[in-house]
Amino acid sequence: MSNYKIKLLSKTNTKTLDEINSLLFQLDPTILSISIEILRKIINSTTTFVFIATNTADEIIGMITLVSFPKLEGLNKTWIEDLVVDESY
Repeated sequence: MSNYKIKLLSKTNTKTLDEINSLLFQLDPTILSISIEILRKIINSTTTFVFIATNTADEIIGMITLVSFPKLEGLNKTWIEDLVVDESY
């Protein structure tokens, strides 16, 4: 079994962007690549959270996006989006 870490994505660079775009393409080959500006907007959001799984070489091997919002009943609702693990794993 491979070792991996799961963490909240809080900053980005071109390497991270490329790895996320690769995962998104594996999720759906018709998805267009996202820009670094869009990724920064998402990870700086107070309602959207991107968690990444990294291997021992600190490469992103999986990700999940959680979108959370308050409901009128006073509870939060959270949606799972973009759940993907690199096909080689």
